Amino acid sequence: MNITVNLTPETGLEQTLKNEGINPALIENLVITGTMTGDDCDYIRENMGKTLHELDMGSASISEFAADTGTDEEDFGTCIGAFMNCTGLTSVIIPDTLIEIGDLAFEGCTGLKSVFIPASTTNIESGALDCEITVHPDNPNYSSEDCVLFNREKTVLKSYPKQKQGDYIIPASVVEIEPQAFCNCLGLTSVTIPDSVTKIPCKTFACCFGLTSVIIPASIINIEEAAFTCCKSLTSVIIPDSVTEIGADAFQSCKKLTSINIPDSVKMIDYSTFSDCTALVSVTVPASVIYIGFGAFKNCTALKSVFIPASTVDIEDTAFKGCKAVITVHPDNPVYTANKSNKLKLKIKNASGHIGAIDWSFSKGVLTISGEGEIPDYYDYFQKSDVSHEGIPPWYHFRRNVKSIVFKGKISINGHHSFAGFNKLSSVSFKDCTIPRICEEEAKYHHIIDRVFQGYTYNDLYDIRYWFEEQMSRMLQDFKRAISIGGCTPGGMEFEEWTAILEQMSFYFSEMYNSEGFTEEERTRRNEMKKKGFELFFKWYGCLWF
Repeated sequence: MNITVNLTPETGLEQTLKNEGINPALIENLVITGTMTGDDCDYIRENMGKTLHELDMGSASISEFAADTGTDEEDFGTCIGAFMNCTGLTSVIIPDTLIEIGDLAFEGCTGLKSVFIPASTTNIESGALDCEITVHPDNPNYSSEDCVLFNREKTVLKSYPKQKQGDYIIPASVVEIEPQAFCNCLGLTSVTIPDSVTKIPCKTFACCFGLTSVIIPASIINIEEAAFTCCKSLTSVIIPDSVTEIGADAFQSCKKLTSINIPDSVKMIDYSTFSDCTALVSVTVPASVIYIGFGAFKNCTALKSVFIPASTVDIEDTAFKGCKAVITVHPDNPVYTANKSNKLKLKIKNASGHIGAIDWSFSKGVLTISGEGEIPDYYDYFQKSDVSHEGIPPWYHFRRNVKSIVFKGKISINGHHSFAGFNKLSSVSFKDCTIPRICEEEAKYHHIIDRVFQGYTYNDLYDIRYWFEEQMSRMLQDFKRAISIGGCTPGGMEFEEWTAILEQMSFYFSEMYNSEGFTEEERTRRNEMKKKGFELFFKWYGCLWF
């Protein structure tokens, strides 16, 4: 059915079709004139997304493509997914008065092959378009080349078409690639990055299932979080010596990756960086590496051997979980050795040292801190913004063996995460110590004894709250996007199972926030909620951190 409608803000598309007695599911070609609103975008997405083939808005008036909030029109730009997952769409004509295309506006429109961007469109949000793009030559902010979206000067690559097949050489003029620019480009087989680019941003090539090779130039300094996650056909990567940072999940689930070189410019291997790389046979940890994070090589089942250098003094418990590799440790490593089963073993049984005028000692599960002075702030190390030997708390290496802390003298705790990760701690004694001074933020967010000394890692309630609020909606959206185009899913779960776990996990964490009191009953309830929440989180994320 071919339909032409003239809309007004008072009637809108839904009411207009009802007045005409037209079933929206029968419309294949729709021409819209008059004034469109966010409600009209919502109605098309929810009622015509699978059946509508051609949408002509060339003569319509609308300033932004974004989902409606049910509030004022000015809020459209903050919303997402105006025509998201309208899989039936094969052709769209955008009005030449359009100013903005909102976040994920045409995400998942798998039948849409190309879109022409008029000169009036000066803002295109992240992930707005999956298809091939051609930009009007007079557009002041954007340009296109080979149907790839760039900024006007072609110095920033904004978006690569999801349906585009084969190899791609990024133009030499490009100095920046936007996050997720190639995400879920299933037909991309190889890519060459010019030496004008210094960073591979978050999820740049995530879920590029057909990607077999990538040339990383010596100009790259940072490979960010999940940059190549789930590139299932990637067989080898040469990381240049210029790289100083490799982010969490960077090569997670690269199932055909057989070898990887880590340059000696890298100080840390973050959490899940190479987890589930089931074909990975060998890896060399350079002498520069200080920290190996949670699940860094988890489930690398083909890994035969790993050598831990003397410099690597902080290795999380699950770093090599699920691996059968023979682990050998440099004899000069001050913290670790290998046991008879060739697994990591803590070398330290007794230790002592000084922090200024403060003396500390560890023996038989008891950490004793005495003297006078302040225990410094170790926040930067736990946030991994300053990975250095100087930044690690001196007792951190045997944190999981500490059962009791005894304070003597006059000690102040004036920083974050002084005793993070003490998950076997059962008692803290101030019997022979003056009341310690806790810095204002520590007192506010950690409730002194209740949260500084009860074994929470740096992902305590405060961090979880912000992580949960800021990241969960983005993760949910990523999952929906992956599902819509046949991309990767956490643990191979079905969408319904995944969302059910997410909702239940949200409940547990919410209950945990509401049980922050000091009574035994409240503490018990909060700990139960924390345990259940994390159990579901691990199932959902597919990566056991603790």
